[in-house]
Amino acid sequence: MVKVEGIAIDGTIVAELKNKEFEITSKPEYIEFEHEGVNKRKPTFVIKSVEDESEHSYYPNKTSIKALVKMYGEEMDNWVTKRFEFFVTEQMVRSEKRKVLYVEYKPAVTTEKVGV
Repeated sequence: MVKVEGIAIDGTIVAELKNKEFEITSKPEYIEFEHEGVNKRKPTFVIKSVEDESEHSYYPNKTSIKALVKMYGEEMDNWVTKRFEFFVTEQMVRSEKRKVLYVEYKPAVTTEKVGV
């Protein structure tokens, strides 16, 4: 059996999953593209679903990048093998209501004893 590969993850795919946890499986790269006459750069990397092990391309929005930086630091190469969880919300995108993905920020759990 051969699984479909190379499908970019989006809110409609994640909304259907019970477990919205994913693992980053490739070093992030930047892609360059033109949008409405403006040259842009955006990070992209491959993520794997913890639930069904399907792999998807992921193009994080600025809010999700900020959450990943808070959790794992600014050096994106260090994000490989890190896990995160998505949440999905409906919002207006270009005059159309869509399911939008965001990385859920979860502060690191510390095992240090405080005040001892």
